[in-house]
Amino acid sequence: MRPRWLLIVGFTFAIALFVSLGTWQLWRAEQRAASFDRFAQAGERSALTVPIDADQFEEYRYRWLELSGHFLSSRQILLDSMTHEGRIGYQVLTPFRLAGNEPWLLVNRGWIPADPERLQLPVVDVGEETRVIRARIDALPRPGLTFEDPGASAADWPQVVLFPTFAELEMRLENSLRPYQLLLSPAAADGFVRAWQPRAMPPERHVGYAIQWYSFAFVLGVIGTVLWWRTKRN
Repeated sequence: MRPRWLLIVGFTFAIALFVSLGTWQLWRAEQRAASFDRFAQAGERSALTVPIDADQFEEYRYRWLELSGHFLSSRQILLDSMTHEGRIGYQVLTPFRLAGNEPWLLVNRGWIPADPERLQLPVVDVGEETRVIRARIDALPRPGLTFEDPGASAADWPQVVLFPTFAELEMRLENSLRPYQLLLSPAAADGFVRAWQPRAMPPERHVGYAIQWYSFAFVLGVIGTVLWWRTKRN
């Protein structure tokens, strides 16, 4: 009797685990779907014309912002380890200065491929004439530690960083920043690859994972039932 009951307990635990994992994936799919819906809906609303404050970020995330100012081409940041269609590269953050003594804004001008040998940085120069930009409000990629080329100095631009915080970027730029980035419109000039979407796994993939976990639970249930009947007969 003991082996049979151990079999039942083991298979029951494994099936419950697989079902719970599948349910968790469905819950994540709902979250991701809500995020993608919010991104789409925010893009359909009218553009804001003044910068938002930090406490307004969650309310206005993904909204369009239209501002007049000029890029600061001599002080640009390259976000390292950014991928596009399986290729490694950088996202280009360019400070944008408004009229007056306002904090700078960081405009993400898109993705650019890295040199395969990492021997030289890409050319990301941009004109500094006054212009109107249209861009979406978003957070930086996951904050983390700063990476700096050991051979670079604080005077070398553009600077390469890995998942920086805004405090770290302010120290590098020696100027205050609005605590969000702006994703430059794909229709705007002077940008690179800009296939913007929420930085999250598509909900369909979570659903696919859920189906896999439920399938594992079903198959394990069938196997467990067969083995249980065999041990019972023996």
